[in-house]
Amino acid sequence: MKRILQLSVILVLLFPSRGLSYVERGCLVPIVVQRVAFFPIDNLTGVDLPQDLRKEIVREVRLRGLKLLSGEEVDSFLLRNRIRRWSGLTTAMAKKAQEELGAEGVLVAWVDLYDEKRPAIGIGARLIETRTGLPLWANYVSLVGDDFVSFLKLGKISSLEELTKIALARLFSDFSTALQGPVDGGKPLVVKELHFLPRIVRGGQVVKARVQLEGKRGGTYRVYALLDGQEFPLKLTKGWWEGEVVAPKRQGLYLGRIKVRWDGTWIDLNSATTLLVDNTPPAVDLSFENLIFSPNGDGRKDAFIFFPSLLEEDRVKHWEFSLMDEKGKIIRKFVGSGELPLGIAWRGEGTSGEGAAEGLYHFSCSIEDEAGNVFHCPSRTVIVDKTPPAIVVNPSIEGREIKFIIEAKEEIGIEGWRFFITTRGGKVLKAEEGEGPPPSQIQWRPLGDLKDLSFSLEVCDRAGNWAEAKGTVVSTEGKGVKKKGEKPIKRKKPEWNYDF
Repeated sequence: MKRILQLSVILVLLFPSRGLSYVERGCLVPIVVQRVAFFPIDNLTGVDLPQDLRKEIVREVRLRGLKLLSGEEVDSFLLRNRIRRWSGLTTAMAKKAQEELGAEGVLVAWVDLYDEKRPAIGIGARLIETRTGLPLWANYVSLVGDDFVSFLKLGKISSLEELTKIALARLFSDFSTALQGPVDGGKPLVVKELHFLPRIVRGGQVVKARVQLEGKRGGTYRVYALLDGQEFPLKLTKGWWEGEVVAPKRQGLYLGRIKVRWDGTWIDLNSATTLLVDNTPPAVDLSFENLIFSPNGDGRKDAFIFFPSLLEEDRVKHWEFSLMDEKGKIIRKFVGSGELPLGIAWRGEGTSGEGAAEGLYHFSCSIEDEAGNVFHCPSRTVIVDKTPPAIVVNPSIEGREIKFIIEAKEEIGIEGWRFFITTRGGKVLKAEEGEGPPPSQIQWRPLGDLKDLSFSLEVCDRAGNWAEAKGTVVSTEGKGVKKKGEKPIKRKKPEWNYDF
C-alpha cells in the first residue's frame, strides 16, 4: 500500500519539531514518526571507521526533530534478537523494534567506501517504518576529494573528515521532504536483479551494468549505477536498465548500487552487488618429476609428471600446458578450464598418439584467471632418452685377488649402480652399490679356493634405463675368465597409475 510523507500545517501545530509524519493512503489518521531506533553503522569497507561518524549522523538527524534511540538500549535489542546484519532489515525485525523499543521507525546506515588517501567516502541511510517494514526515506552519497576541483585545479578537498561532513549534509538534505510528492497509486520500485558483467575484471576495464526494476511509480525517473564514488547513467532496453561502467584501477572488492532520480528526488534502492578488480596474475607453484625419462613401459621413469597448484586463492578461467621440440613445434598440449589438475603425466606421446623421438623438449604453460591476468611459467627442458648405458666389465686374476675393470658410458649421466659376486648356487659373496657412475675398478680377495664364481654389474641412467654386464670367473687359481658384455635388463615391475 502506497504511503507518502505529509507534513501538513495542522500536524506541525500538533507536533511541532517532534518528528516526521505521513498519511497512509485510504486512512484519515496521521501516523507520526518521532521515536527512531538508530542501529549501528554497517561497515562494508573492510577498514575501521571513526567512532565520531556515528555521532555526526545522530547530530544531523536530531537537527531535523527526531528522537534517536542508540547505545546500550539498541545494542541489547540486537543481541537479544540475534540480529547481525541490519542493513537489510526485514518486516519482522522492524515490528520487533516497535514492540520492544517503542520505536516508530528504524534508521539504518552503511558505509561502502572509506579511503583516507584519496580521500573518498560512500555512505547511505534508510528510515524504515516499524509497523509495516516499508521505507519512508532513503538516500546515498558518494564523494571523492577531486569532485571539488575547479577549472584552475583549486578547491580539492584533501581531508576525509571535511569530506565526510559534506557527505552527511548532502545525505540528509532532503530527509524531511523527500517523500512529499503526489500520490501516484503505483507500487514502490524494487530491484529485482542487478549484475555487473563480468563480475571479475582488471582495473580500468569497461563493465556492463544490468538492472531490472519491479514496480512502477508515476512521473519520470532516471537510473544510475554507483561504483567507487562515480555515477554511470543507465538506459532502458527491453525491460532492463543497461549501461557501461568503468572499473576502478586499484585492485580490490567494490560494492555497486543503484540510485533512481524520481521527479527531482533521489531514491536509493536497497540493492547491492560486487565487482572484484584483480590486477594480479595467478600465483602458481609447479613441481616436476622425471625431467629426464624413458617412455619404454618398463615401469621405471616412464613419464614426465608435473603438479600445478595455486599459492593463493584465485579463480582460474583457462589453463594450458605445452611440450615443444627444439624447432618450436608443439608435440603435446594439455588444455582445460576451471580448477587446475592435481597432476598431468606425459608419456612421450605426440598429439596423434605416436611416440616422441629421443631428444630435448621444452615445457611451457599459461594460466589465466577470470579477470584476464595470465601467468607464464619459465620454460623447462625435458629429455626423452630410451637408450640404456653402454657398460663393459673386464675381470683379471692376480694371485689371490680378482680385479674388475669397469667402463661405463652414458651421455645424460648415470644415476646409480649395483655389483654382485655369487656362487653357482646363487649365494652372494660380495655386493656393492652406489650413486652416480660406478668406480673404474673393483677389487676382491676371496677366502679359500672358490670355483665357478659369477659377477654382475647393473647400471641405471638418469632416465631410468638399466643395463647389465655379467660373466663367470672359472677359478681363482685359473688363468682366464669367461665374460659377457652388456645386456639391457628387462624386469617387469608393477605399473603406477599416473592418472590424477
